[in-house]
Amino acid sequence: MSHSYAVLLAAAGKSRRLANDEAIGTASKKPFVELCGQPVWQHSMGLFAADRRVRQWIVILSPEDLAFFETTYSLRIAQWSMELVAGGAERFESIENGLRQVRRDIDFVAIHDAARPCVSAEQIDAVFRAAEQFDAAILASPMVGTIKRATLRNDATMDITTTVSRDDLWEAQTPQVFRRELIVDAFARRCSMCVTDDAQLVENIGHTVKIVPSDRTNLKITTASDLVLARQLLASREC
Repeated sequence: MSHSYAVLLAAAGKSRRLANDEAIGTASKKPFVELCGQPVWQHSMGLFAADRRVRQWIVILSPEDLAFFETTYSLRIAQWSMELVAGGAERFESIENGLRQVRRDIDFVAIHDAARPCVSAEQIDAVFRAAEQFDAAILASPMVGTIKRATLRNDATMDITTTVSRDDLWEAQTPQVFRRELIVDAFARRCSMCVTDDAQLVENIGHTVKIVPSDRTNLKITTASDLVLARQLLASREC
């Protein structure tokens, strides 16, 4: 039996590190920056839009961006039957708003960063299949660098306090995929817990989340240099 999916595209961030950066042109928010002829968000949603398992597409935006998005991308909204949702002050509040719009006939929810335009169809398929088997799965890449813990001194310099073993350390990516009832329950039981990704809430209620090994090509656009890497990755896939 084929399972149905809703995709929540998280595009409500402030993009502080990209704001006012001359390297990205006139748009200052990551989802709207031009990348190989398309805005970043469109690359991030495109493979989901082409996947027959996906039955609902929800884009979560800052309230101040809703009118701009609806006007600028009206044709794509209609083509992909996308629903727009206003985000909250924090990421978990934005996702919570999006979850309220997910239809009850949906089996699984995939939450993806709009700023991850280089995710591949193979990565999406792998994490979908893992979620169907285990109810909760995320893409993640193993830590490859040497990790240092440091403290800030009064003179604004940093002192290393310890070197952290990278054994068993993974960097969480998206999409993060959950059975709909599970992720809704995890958010309902959040209480005052502040989280930086959605899997953390599922972990918090005692449910195991499976890691699907990924790599660093599924990068998140944070700085102008990330855009350069993303352009190179996307161009190489078209060759």
